[in-house]
Amino acid sequence: MFRKSDFTTALAAILITSTYSPVAAGTTLKSVQTLKLQKASIAPKTARVPGLSFSIARDMKSKLTTMQWTMKASKNGRPILSGNQYRLYNSVAQAGLTRKVRSLAANLGWLSSKSNAFNVRIRRLNGNGQVRYGDVVALEVKSYGWLKYKKQSHGINLSDDNNKPHYIWKVTGGQKGTKLVAGMPFALHNTRMGTEMTYCERTWGIDLGWHGKSKCGSGFSKLSGKVFGKNGLFASDGLTGKGARLLKDHICETAVSAIGGGIGGATGGSTGVVLAAAIPLAIQECKKL
Repeated sequence: MFRKSDFTTALAAILITSTYSPVAAGTTLKSVQTLKLQKASIAPKTARVPGLSFSIARDMKSKLTTMQWTMKASKNGRPILSGNQYRLYNSVAQAGLTRKVRSLAANLGWLSSKSNAFNVRIRRLNGNGQVRYGDVVALEVKSYGWLKYKKQSHGINLSDDNNKPHYIWKVTGGQKGTKLVAGMPFALHNTRMGTEMTYCERTWGIDLGWHGKSKCGSGFSKLSGKVFGKNGLFASDGLTGKGARLLKDHICETAVSAIGGGIGGATGGSTGVVLAAAIPLAIQECKKL
């Protein structure tokens, strides 16, 4: 039977809100989208900034709700580098992943929503450098170990390994090869399970599960056409429903804003006006796909 908590979880994933970091001194994404005409005359609508673009991968269009992870750093836009530690943040839980001792499930829990800890190391299978969409990676939670697949009596089938990294995670959501920066949304595909790890309300253990396989989502298929129909909240093609459109917009806005923050930081704000004009254009281009 479909549980109310299942629908609440899905709605939370669809209607998550984001805070946009400044891309230039005193400039927020909200103000960027309402630039005055005199600024447009300085930086025309045809303005483009190299590297300021984001596209959702085509194979993600039917599962946008799985793009609920970000890597948090000291500032949005910082490159996510192999071997460094960040905060692995889930937008539905609104908290980062951490170690938590449990008796009947994986020793994982959530950081305080106010925590600024950088406690999760990410390492690329293919060497050092900036993490990209499509990369296979290993994840190490501080004081717990490298996350590995292991059958548990309760909760999500994960455990730890203090001796070696387990490359069982694939960073997905954006076009393969796009460099990942702090604040960009992505999905975590587990190669052992063949699906993504997502928020999942549970009685035992951390609220995490496997997209389309964990019991927390089993009731979705029983919803009426008002939800899954052609114009429903979760339209079957992943793009036409109102909720799906809202989520796609959110992903585009968040990703482009994060990239813009990185470019603005790297140039010391010298590209501020052109960047401010280019961000809304890049967002619109992303939304078209």
